[in-house]
Amino acid sequence: MILKLIKKFYNEDIEDLCTRILYFFNTIDSFFLFAGFTATAICATGDYPLPWFMVFGVVAIVSILRSDFHPLFILLSLPHLGLTIYLLGIPASLAINSFLACLGITLIIQFFFMGLPDSIVGRDLRIAFIKIIGSLTTIAPTTCSVPISVFFAWVLSLNLLASKNASLIPIGNSVVVLVSLLVAAGLTWFFRPRSFKSKFGKLPPTKERFKRVVLMNIDGCRYDHFKNLDLPVARRLEAEGTSVKNGATTVYRALTNPAFASILTATPPTIHGVKNNNFGQHIQTQGIPDIVSSILYGSMHVKHFSKDEWNTRIISLPTTSIYGCDEVMVDMFKDDFENKDERFFCLDFSEADFLGHAYGSDSKNYKEAIQRVDKKIGDLVDWIRQDGRGEDTGIIVCSDHGMYNIDHSYLLFDAEKYVPFIVVGDGIAKGKEVEGDFSIMDIGLTVCYMLGIPYPKKSKGRVLLEAFEDILPAKEEEKIAALFNRAHYDLEANIYDDSHPEIMDGDRSWYMNKIREIGGSNGHARPIKVLDYGCGTGFVGEMIFSNKVQCEELVCLDISEGMLTTAKAKLNGNPNIQYVQSLEEIEGKNFDVITINSVLHHLPEPEKILSRLENMLAPGGCIMGGHEPNVAFTYSSLAILAARVYKSIGGNVEFPEDLVNEFNKKVAEISPGFPRVDREEIQQIVDYHSPIEQSQEVVSVGVGFEGKEFLEKNLPSCRVQSYEEYTTFFCRQGLGKYPSMQKLFETGYHILFPGNLFRYVAIKGDVQ
Repeated sequence: MILKLIKKFYNEDIEDLCTRILYFFNTIDSFFLFAGFTATAICATGDYPLPWFMVFGVVAIVSILRSDFHPLFILLSLPHLGLTIYLLGIPASLAINSFLACLGITLIIQFFFMGLPDSIVGRDLRIAFIKIIGSLTTIAPTTCSVPISVFFAWVLSLNLLASKNASLIPIGNSVVVLVSLLVAAGLTWFFRPRSFKSKFGKLPPTKERFKRVVLMNIDGCRYDHFKNLDLPVARRLEAEGTSVKNGATTVYRALTNPAFASILTATPPTIHGVKNNNFGQHIQTQGIPDIVSSILYGSMHVKHFSKDEWNTRIISLPTTSIYGCDEVMVDMFKDDFENKDERFFCLDFSEADFLGHAYGSDSKNYKEAIQRVDKKIGDLVDWIRQDGRGEDTGIIVCSDHGMYNIDHSYLLFDAEKYVPFIVVGDGIAKGKEVEGDFSIMDIGLTVCYMLGIPYPKKSKGRVLLEAFEDILPAKEEEKIAALFNRAHYDLEANIYDDSHPEIMDGDRSWYMNKIREIGGSNGHARPIKVLDYGCGTGFVGEMIFSNKVQCEELVCLDISEGMLTTAKAKLNGNPNIQYVQSLEEIEGKNFDVITINSVLHHLPEPEKILSRLENMLAPGGCIMGGHEPNVAFTYSSLAILAARVYKSIGGNVEFPEDLVNEFNKKVAEISPGFPRVDREEIQQIVDYHSPIEQSQEVVSVGVGFEGKEFLEKNLPSCRVQSYEEYTTFFCRQGLGKYPSMQKLFETGYHILFPGNLFRYVAIKGDVQ
């Protein structure tokens, strides 16, 4: 009967409206307001002072929104709840009644606005009841999660109800209560997850590798099930193409609309603007369909996050059922593929995601759905290849997010965090598994590279370059690093000394002492030959001459012409100096001393340079360096927290914003067509192995060098004579005029943290 009514009265506009209503009641951003105010109306008695009612309501709403509905807020707001009940004198019975009202509203809304519609789509009336049971243990910002939905609605209701007593007690009590809520929200916001973005890795897409690309997205597919289930097509495509080992990471928050938008724009939700599945959130930045002719296929949600001008083909779930919608979509695609000239086709297979929400992501229903989608993809791939129909077509199989229990979002569990990513086609490496960290944003970038089209503006991340048979990723990384370092330091040369006191002041005394020890300052030591690799503005050369070291020859090498020009001006008048930009210019020379300060972390493969420099070192000579990142620092939770706090208050050492445009112009002159980059992307490459500079917000764990072990491994003919872990952090704080205070802070730092930097002296031919 219901099915007949649906077919009789259904049209796309009605489904659009109904879906938006369901979104409103399903998404916690809107649901907590509805449930909180409704529970307050049910429980409130008597009159409420309007000013206090508004103050408590506004602070509660702002705090909850600021917390981003993250479950950490539940723990951090417990003091607030206790203070609210104690200081404002709320009766325990009222607090309990408010909680029960929120619970009742949540269960009713879930049953009628989630359970019953899903029962219709799934053709199974049990779904409405199964979802309620599953929602009791699910953690997500939707009404598929009873704990989260009830708690945030209750916090709002409790604050609204508490405002009744605010005018009857000392104002200080109300201030304490409200401040405790704001503090809980602020701490939650600070500690909440951020979307992982791969390090910059976008080569200019110089040629069309495929005429068309077909992206097949298995909505809501957990990577662990994808790897462990019997999926013959997935295994075949992995053998025929390149896959990402351990899967790609979805974005925060891992909901369908934000995640899918991130694939299409190669940007995180903070840029493309789609934060959840609620209505009124279209993509706000450039996406692939803005660049190349495209068709997007899927259920109504595809229309909701897409721009109005994009070509979307919507499949009705109520009329086709969840078991028939993917077949209808495939038929639509086949007709378009044969009869239209679009270059990008994006298919969203809905069955697995829906049944995961309905029965649970560990259920037989969900796993069998993934297996059925696997077969559909296999049939479709075979059809594309039949009679050479798609010989110039690249294929990507992926997912937008995973699932834990019956929902997904917070990235608390690997099951919701990681998704498959496979690329197949002519010119794609066969049977290759790529290790490393990848984001779903990289899927969109890889599509652009395959089609030979520009990347979306503001896009982030890297192309899966390892997939292309004619590309050597390591070689390309070296080229990009050289390009970025040259352009960066050409522009920064004139201001480098002033903007880097952590080097100019922080490393000076150590180098002065070591140079005195090695070269002698009494004028009787034999003249030495010195190579200053990565000389910058002449930092080391200046100290050599100020120490009156007898220097037979000083070679200043830097890839940046601007740095060499500045060094020449600083060292003007000193004899026996040669300025070069590469080791090839001094091939065959040997040196008594090689200095390499603050250089290794700029290079993708510093091992190669160390090996070459070791070969240029005379027997008994020394190689001396410092200001390199110590990876041990990143394994200290306290150090990571301190660094994040410092970054959040504007403590990043960055390339000046006014030089970013100049940087892009300079790069474009050297490498026409190179994609525009922002400050964060510049730092990711220029400070390649620096954990602090990989992100504007967080510190990258595991990035840096293993200090002494790194040196011993890559300088096998040398003995590490001197090794020290240290910090120059306090040279950035304007404490140079107060050396005693500077020393006090540094001593306190070392008590709490490992040194974030290391420096060393290694002697050749003295290995024990």
